Amino acid sequence: MEQNTINHNRPSIQLRLKHVALGSALLFGLSGAYALVTEKEEPRATFPITQPSEYNIAAITLDSKHSGKAVIKLDGFFVYTSFDFATHKDDLGVPGSSREVVEITNLAIDRITSLSGHEYNDFTVREDHRNINTLIETHIEKNHLGGV
Repeated sequence: MEQNTINHNRPSIQLRLKHVALGSALLFGLSGAYALVTEKEEPRATFPITQPSEYNIAAITLDSKHSGKAVIKLDGFFVYTSFDFATHKDDLGVPGSSREVVEITNLAIDRITSLSGHEYNDFTVREDHRNINTLIETHIEKNHLGGV
């Protein structure tokens, strides 16, 4: 009977080393994957070309059934406008849901002043005109000023 202890113990040591190496690699991989999954993405700073404007109606008067004047507060300025509008009934195809629809047909910017009264040249752009139209239309519809 011959005893060879080194060769006898060698496979179990290799097997243990393999298990330790495999376990370490698995633990390292899982911890790295967890770090990637739980990492929060930094929010990207996006800036608009210009700051959005704020529009409010300071005053509105209707001169006739189809024209009127309005003072719009645009950021830190008063925009004095005159406009023509048309009204018609619309039921959206559903009986009993009749409502008044207002459409601005002509908008004119008469003058622009600062809150303190200093006059400025017209600096409004197409987007301002579209937003002013929508604001006036909505105000007339909401307050039933069209008279249809």
